[in-house]
Amino acid sequence: MFDTLQTFAEVAIGVAGFTGVIVAFRKVTDPLGQFRLKSLLSLSGEVILFSFVPQMLTTVLGPKLLWSTAAVAYGIFHIAQIVFSYRAIKSVEEMVDFVEALDQKSMIIGVLISVSLIIAGFSGYTNIAQLVYTVLLLWAIGIAGLQFLRILLLHTDKEANQDQHDA
Repeated sequence: MFDTLQTFAEVAIGVAGFTGVIVAFRKVTDPLGQFRLKSLLSLSGEVILFSFVPQMLTTVLGPKLLWSTAAVAYGIFHIAQIVFSYRAIKSVEEMVDFVEALDQKSMIIGVLISVSLIIAGFSGYTNIAQLVYTVLLLWAIGIAGLQFLRILLLHTDKEANQDQHDA
């Protein structure tokens, strides 16, 4: 299981690193692009952190308590991340119009997976907690990848519109 979690961390590092290259070549100055960049980086950081939490806890906790603790902590952390993201969207009036159904649904699904993870952690079923923990990590990597594509496509669309305007 720890090998799988390490692989998730490596993928998250890759996504965050590749984003750094894109941002170095294209400046992200608009509020929506900045929000997506911050979201991508915070989700990548989340995946990296929580990929190593279970392994760090093995030194102090037994297997059952390890997964219960990691599951509850990650579930709460991810819900807090969603709340902060939602508040960030609402704080910038320009972005309210850009909140798509996909953003709203991904937040709802993220909360549902997180609540499932918390319940699995409190229930004491180690196998279920491990499974839902893995699902939430995959979900976070997927949303980070989606934000990367949106940053890339947002700037591609802007460049195309600018070229048409200049012509």
